[in-house]
Amino acid sequence: MASTGILRPHQSRISLLQRVIDAALILLTLYGATYLPRVTFDQEAVRDAYVMAGLLAVVTFTFVAESSRLYSSWRGSTVVAEIIRAQWCWVLVVVVMLGLGFATKTSVAYSRVAMTLWFVVTPLALSITRVIARQALRAARDRGYNRRTGAIVGSGPLAQKVSSTLLENASFGIIN
Repeated sequence: MASTGILRPHQSRISLLQRVIDAALILLTLYGATYLPRVTFDQEAVRDAYVMAGLLAVVTFTFVAESSRLYSSWRGSTVVAEIIRAQWCWVLVVVVMLGLGFATKTSVAYSRVAMTLWFVVTPLALSITRVIARQALRAARDRGYNRRTGAIVGSGPLAQKVSSTLLENASFGIIN
């Protein structure tokens, strides 16, 4: 049998990788969203405005994600719960950005089409990466990696429910 628990010693690196991937997705989706409506970056002021928007979104998302524990362990939770949390973090970013754009009267510097695309596509990209990560973890667990052994104390209805839930959800990586 393959060794177990291969991720735990590298948890801080994996968490950092998740943050970097999220930041890269935010910036890449902004770049992609500006491509479709053909936003030109000929003027330095336009380029700087979009760079500032991207950086503000990354900083805000990182702060909100940390505050909501998005990067904590999701073992035993569904991927849907993680996706909802990530999307909620992005909604807060959008609210902050719209509020700042309104308060500083800078929203006119941005293409409404590009920003709407960015606001819509980014949570989809964040969700897709989480699904891919869960599928990779499931494949590793199917091969015997990254599993935990669990013991259920008791034999009543609650213990039976916990046991059946663990057996039905092999993606949790808990063997009873």
